[in-house]
Amino acid sequence: MNLNKNFINYQLRLKFARRRIFFSCIILSLLGILLVYDTSSIYAWFNYSDAMYFLKRQIFFLILGLILLAGILKVDASFLRKQARVLLVTGIIFLVLVLFIGVKVGGARRWLKIFGFGFQPSEFMKALFLLYLADYFSRKNYLAKSFLKDVLPLLGITSLVCLLIFLEPDFGTAIFFGVLTLVFLFIAHIPKKYLGALFLIFFVVFLVLIFSSPYRRVRIFSYLNPWADSQGKGFQLVQSQIALGSGGFFGQGLGESKQKLFFLPAAYTDFIFSIAGEEFGFVGCVFLLGVYIFIFFQGLKILKWVNDKFNFYLGWGSLFILTFQALVNMAVVVGIFPTKGLPLPFISYGGSSLLSSFILLGLFLKTTKEVIEE
Repeated sequence: MNLNKNFINYQLRLKFARRRIFFSCIILSLLGILLVYDTSSIYAWFNYSDAMYFLKRQIFFLILGLILLAGILKVDASFLRKQARVLLVTGIIFLVLVLFIGVKVGGARRWLKIFGFGFQPSEFMKALFLLYLADYFSRKNYLAKSFLKDVLPLLGITSLVCLLIFLEPDFGTAIFFGVLTLVFLFIAHIPKKYLGALFLIFFVVFLVLIFSSPYRRVRIFSYLNPWADSQGKGFQLVQSQIALGSGGFFGQGLGESKQKLFFLPAAYTDFIFSIAGEEFGFVGCVFLLGVYIFIFFQGLKILKWVNDKFNFYLGWGSLFILTFQALVNMAVVVGIFPTKGLPLPFISYGGSSLLSSFILLGLFLKTTKEVIEE
């Protein structure tokens, strides 16, 4: 009787944890709707004669994201696992197509247009690559006994994905995929000699790529001292710091941001956190950070009960990508990391980013749903 009662209590705790994660993401999405309208309305009016241009698109993608999430919950996890390699190849094909027929924006080809619908393959590749990693590690029963058989094939696939994204060019996202692979190898407890060597190689390649390009080199120097070139390469980070500093402890108030008035570039996309800090202050920034941390630890609470390796890796990877991307975005905005094109999950404007976030949420909820229904 006690055993049955404990099992019921455990299931209830997991269900409540999953609901807390879901509703936390919905809260972030609704805050994103508010902030997207707040930061983009003036820009949209001047460029599209419609102050709600970006708002309407963000709401559309929010609804579409919820539909995708519901669809993922209906799909059997074993089906996702069987299709992991096919989906990865499909994602790689789209990354190749971007380089040849992609839409060029701001000097980079990151967008594909199919039947009038534009999207970023690299955003959706996060979920597709995650499925492949979860399948690969679970198939290998991963202990990496042989570098040639267990590690090298994975590095080959990772290098191909990173190269294709790097050629767009999108240096930040390419590095992100490399970091994701290293984190998976760490979780899988591969021998320390392999892991240490891979971290060293990754770090050396990272430095070579930065200092071999004048553009990236200038960005690094402007990151180290943005005020030295406050009207040039350091302009965006300087304006971001001005916005955050202007917010003080409690903020200027909703709609009272000055930096969104054509001062801060990408105010409604990658740097939307800056405007949140200006309008809601330090308190608002801590709240947003706290929500992402809350989601992460609620997820860990559930994952410790996941026994199936594919589900564990898939759930852990989804949780890691969402949280890591949020932390990196915030670190970039405050000047801890160099500027990268990683949006704030569920909040930044962008259909590809928002749909990708809901797909990752759906994958996490799917893997943990399997545990509750056992």
